[in-house]
Amino acid sequence: MLMPTSTVNRCMNSGQLCQNTTMTELIVCINLRPFAGQPSCAARGSRDLADYLEQAIACRKLDTKVQRVVCLGHCQRGPNVRIAGGFFIHEANTARLDALLDALETGDAFTDVP
Repeated sequence: MLMPTSTVNRCMNSGQLCQNTTMTELIVCINLRPFAGQPSCAARGSRDLADYLEQAIACRKLDTKVQRVVCLGHCQRGPNVRIAGGFFIHEANTARLDALLDALETGDAFTDVP
C-alpha cells in the first residue's frame, strides 16, 4: 500500500491548491456497487479516469502515482479522486483532472474547473 507523501495546503480564503504544494499520489475510487440504483464511481467511469490519469502522468513525466481504491465514501458525488492527504475532486472528469495535472506540472495554484 502506498503511503501518502503529499503536502497539501489550502490558500487562505481562496480554496485553491497553493503553489508550494507537492503532490505525489492521486487516489481514485473504482468501486462498483452491486445493486441497481446504487451510485458508484466505477459505474460513472472512474476506471477509465484512472487509466487516463496514469497515461497523462506518464506522458508528462510527473513524479505522481495513481492508487486505485475500493471506496472513498462519497458514492453520491462520484467519480471521486482524492489528493493524498488533501482534498477531494468530486464528479471528476478529464477536464478537471487535466487542470489538476497542469497545476502539478507547473507548480501553479490549482483552481478546480466545473
